[in-house]
Amino acid sequence: MLEHMDRKSDSSRVFLKQVAHPNSRLRIAVLTDGGSLYSPAILMHLLADPELDVSEVFVRHKEGISSISKHVISRSGYRYLFERAIGVYKLKVIDYISKYALNHPLHSRPLPRLVEVAKHYSVPLISIRDVNEEDTYRSIASKKYDVVLSIFYGQIIRPDALFALNESVLINLHPSILPKYAGMNPVFWALANSEKTTGLTAHLIEKKIDSGRILCAHEEAIQPCDTHHSLYRRIVISASPMVRNMLVRLLRTGSHPCYSQGKEGRNYVSFPTAEAMRRFRKAGRRFS
Repeated sequence: MLEHMDRKSDSSRVFLKQVAHPNSRLRIAVLTDGGSLYSPAILMHLLADPELDVSEVFVRHKEGISSISKHVISRSGYRYLFERAIGVYKLKVIDYISKYALNHPLHSRPLPRLVEVAKHYSVPLISIRDVNEEDTYRSIASKKYDVVLSIFYGQIIRPDALFALNESVLINLHPSILPKYAGMNPVFWALANSEKTTGLTAHLIEKKIDSGRILCAHEEAIQPCDTHHSLYRRIVISASPMVRNMLVRLLRTGSHPCYSQGKEGRNYVSFPTAEAMRRFRKAGRRFS
């Protein structure tokens, strides 16, 4: 397990647009997906820090699931969709047992839901359809947050929205060590390609997908017994303190080092292919 910060010779700095006053808190708006299994774990870590003020969580609820499923099936096959669905169902059953049969507290459960986390910490959830809709991004921009933090948010933020939100520091959390595995489903691809390590990268949001300057990155070893779920969950649990420390540092100093990704080793991934699914299974991997 490694954490990389300030590691490049071409490092620069990103600055808060508004100077923090003594005893002030970093005002943060979070973007995430309603179906995200792993954003609640990171969110809980941030909400527990007294220096961080997660004021609102903007939640995208996906529409047009049938068309998305058709696209996934055409690329990945029915078996992939079935195995993912069964995997998610199993995890939800385990979390249900943890909550109701074992009476585990929220932070000890394997898969707490976003709505439970928000209720526990009294944080409003704001339902949105698309952050790129003018009413949505102008509403977020009008509140002049110090940071807009994307936690596994599934939409590309378009130039108009980026421009409107430029008074905030825009940060994305991506579950790989960039520039490797930019794009979708990076944890799956790391397992399918028998990588030894993967991790999580906090980077600035810029016009090109997952290409912005890196603030910090956490590297996690992949274990022979890892499933997609066990690896993804361990990444977010292990990397959460790094994300918190990065935000606190931004608050305390008014800036944070960052460095360019470069092009060496960069690749872009999307939905799994049938061939990748065969490699995934051949390596003995499962979703949960």
